[in-house]
Amino acid sequence: MLAGIMAMFEFGVSLTGQHAQMSPPRSLYTGGTSEQYLDQLWLKLINDPQVIDLLGRNLASQTLCDQLMCRINELDRSRCIGKNVYQEGFDELSEFQDALVNDLSHPFPSACVLSKGDHRVLVVPNQAEPAAPYGLFSCLTIEGPLCSFEQ
Repeated sequence: MLAGIMAMFEFGVSLTGQHAQMSPPRSLYTGGTSEQYLDQLWLKLINDPQVIDLLGRNLASQTLCDQLMCRINELDRSRCIGKNVYQEGFDELSEFQDALVNDLSHPFPSACVLSKGDHRVLVVPNQAEPAAPYGLFSCLTIEGPLCSFEQ
């Protein structure tokens, strides 16, 4: 019986000692750069059901950009429609400039393109998923004006 108790004790100690080895490797995406933080803010915004209800679930292109910019930038209140209004807590996103996709052969022709320096974010309508009607794609445009997945 004593041998069984000692074996259980050793097993517990060995698990405790391996705790650091069992943790997942550090992700390059969630490593903590400012771009990653801003992507997380965009995701928080476009995945909040209450925000989506106020923005609208069927937006695309310019209308989508207008409502996103209205939500994050206090100076863009004139772009708001319906009950959508500026929301505090997303002020870091207000430095993004919005644009539209001008190429009909683009993989996401109805996306809202948001840029801040080399950081490019595409908010893409996804009508097939009513619970999450917008997707987010992001990259750093160091090698050209577009993300690699846009080419």
